[in-house]
Amino acid sequence: MKKLLVFALVLTLAIGVMPAHAQEQVTLRISWWGSQTRHDRTIEAIKLFESQNPGVTIEPEYMSWNDYWIRMATLMAAEQLPDIMQQDLQYIRQYADKGLLENLSPYVDSGALNLSDSDPAFWTGGMLGDKLYGLNLGTNSLMQVYDAVWLNELGIEMLQPGYTWEDYVAFLRELRAVLPDGVYPSADVVTNQIYNLITHRVRQLGGHFYAEDGKSLGFDEALLTWCFQFEKDLTDEALIPPMDLRLEMGVSPEMNLIVTKQSVMMETNSNQLISAVNASGRPLAGNIMPVADDQVMNGQYIKPSQFFSVSAHSAHKDIAVKFLDFITNSVECNDILLAERGVPISSKIREELKPKLSEVDAIVFDFLGVAAKYADQISPPEPAGHSEVYDLLKTYDQNVCFGEMTPEAAAKEFIPKANDLLANK
Repeated sequence: MKKLLVFALVLTLAIGVMPAHAQEQVTLRISWWGSQTRHDRTIEAIKLFESQNPGVTIEPEYMSWNDYWIRMATLMAAEQLPDIMQQDLQYIRQYADKGLLENLSPYVDSGALNLSDSDPAFWTGGMLGDKLYGLNLGTNSLMQVYDAVWLNELGIEMLQPGYTWEDYVAFLRELRAVLPDGVYPSADVVTNQIYNLITHRVRQLGGHFYAEDGKSLGFDEALLTWCFQFEKDLTDEALIPPMDLRLEMGVSPEMNLIVTKQSVMMETNSNQLISAVNASGRPLAGNIMPVADDQVMNGQYIKPSQFFSVSAHSAHKDIAVKFLDFITNSVECNDILLAERGVPISSKIREELKPKLSEVDAIVFDFLGVAAKYADQISPPEPAGHSEVYDLLKTYDQNVCFGEMTPEAAAKEFIPKANDLLANK
């Protein structure tokens, strides 16, 4: 009996001195898509988090882009989404509208998710209305990529941030005057695609490509006519290549004319600078998009590469948010991840990582710092029907550039068709 009492006393004391967090075993599920490099680095970061949080186990699941969304649709139907899931701008609204994602704003307000070192331009892309549903894991922004060495050889100075649409056209004409036939000042219309051109311009006028409810376009015939005419004028003056050459080139940086020195500039997302440099085998630099004399807000915006979201049905939301804070603010964690998902949102982390980066990575980091000064909050995520509208827009854009329709006729015909597509979704 005495032995039993002694054992009970020892057991009680042992439990009493146990750390509180060791008494609760928590298992989180996390899912993402990406490359093998992303998988390896994220798993290593998870192990670091687990070592710093005894009692917490994180079970990872990772796959390719296509397989990921098929898997998430299956889990969504079964109400078994992981505690933390990687999200994308084109899908986050669908998941949030179904009540599947936790609003992270209260955690930001309490400091549990510390964004004090992050400019709002870097993280508000995960907001729908006044609620934050996705934590941005990396950033990029539209970039004018240019060959600074070539410009120097031509005796022409690159435009400085804050240049206008008029400055941009004058700059292209200056280049056109000294370049041979078959070589173009820029590989494409500013912002790379007609969709981005419209988005940039309508934002400058205080709107967005889509109406707030996503059931119609957010611009009128006059604005679309201006954009079609602007692109056509650049094409007609050979300031950018003809449409057939642009279609042949596609959107891959490796296929761009700047790679073969058939253009001095190209337009792409900033995270593609590395691919362009590798493909061209020479140094390249980056600049922001044009501003407008009549703008009421900036057309430029900081775009999330992807998000981490917390399931609204997670039984361990606080721990999930703690992991998001760890991904955002831990220097040790980001030493492992090394900005594989894009430029980190924390200015502190960016400064810590810069000495460890390649020269090209450092250029992208610096560019995002400049772009943030000329950026406003990103437009709301695209609504259902976006892909059909996007394809329809490309058709009319080609009709204009091939001379089959006038800008006015294309705008007049496109808008009601696009609005019908959106209204019926």
